[in-house]
Amino acid sequence: MARSEGFQTKGKEKLINKQENLNNMATAEISNKVIKKDDSVLCMVSTAVIQSLMNRIESLEQAVEDFRSKVNVNDFVSQVIDNVQNITTEKEMLNVTEAAEYLGISKSTVYKLTCSHTIPFYKPLGKTIYIDRKDLIDWMKTNQYKSQKQLQEDAMRIITQNKRATSHMITRPLTVSADEDSRLNRMRQLASDIRKKYSLK
Repeated sequence: MARSEGFQTKGKEKLINKQENLNNMATAEISNKVIKKDDSVLCMVSTAVIQSLMNRIESLEQAVEDFRSKVNVNDFVSQVIDNVQNITTEKEMLNVTEAAEYLGISKSTVYKLTCSHTIPFYKPLGKTIYIDRKDLIDWMKTNQYKSQKQLQEDAMRIITQNKRATSHMITRPLTVSADEDSRLNRMRQLASDIRKKYSLK
């Protein structure tokens, strides 16, 4: 491993040297072209501008080197590829928590559905419950949730049915039977006795 690191550092040094040589050649060519042009162009391009461009190029090279030293590009690319592959392959067997998230219901509801054998489940290792994704999809197809619009329509239908039912009912005054009346009197008497005994108001 130390040997491969030595090769990598030598390779980086060679790369840096090549980049410096290319930059030096580019600046030499630019300066030769400027000198060959007439004096009006030479006056427009000053050495300060050339120097600032060189400084910018060097700072960009340094930023690239810093990025390469901080982030291993090969590891980063392989990690992205692994993440993409994990996204494409879905788990077939889900535990209760994953099934609840998949269905958008609580864990207790999933437990209730498995206990009532509404959803088929597997318990290969004792307490842990596993549910097949295909079984969840089949259950969702047969037990579809109502949309918000359907729920509102059902509520309006129930309200209108209740209004019709109450309008036809005959209302009569509430009457208390003799047994209920005597029971109420006994409770009142008991409450007053307790207040007196414990001096409550």
